[in-house]
Amino acid sequence: TSHQFAIEAADWGGGQAAARKLEAARLLSCGIGLPIDEIAGDVNGLRLGVPEIVRLGMGPEHMDELAALIARALTIDPVSVAPDVQAFRHRFRGLHFLA
Repeated sequence: TSHQFAIEAADWGGGQAAARKLEAARLLSCGIGLPIDEIAGDVNGLRLGVPEIVRLGMGPEHMDELAALIARALTIDPVSVAPDVQAFRHRFRGLHFLA
């Protein structure tokens, strides 16, 4: 029920480590502390900011594609995913839901 969420990031070495991988793929996120087991040298969660993607016009029908890009960036060379991220992002050029 929220436009903000975080996921456990231990599989990627921590939240900041995961955020650096995503940044290399041209996806922005940030590490965040969660009330779960700590990760030495990093925070244990990865926060993804959904409000911004909604403002760009992404809807439920785009989330599978976005999730696949995130998963690829976290599991393979993130730089190789960047062109696909840029092509995906290029489809969303306006701003929506502004008062």
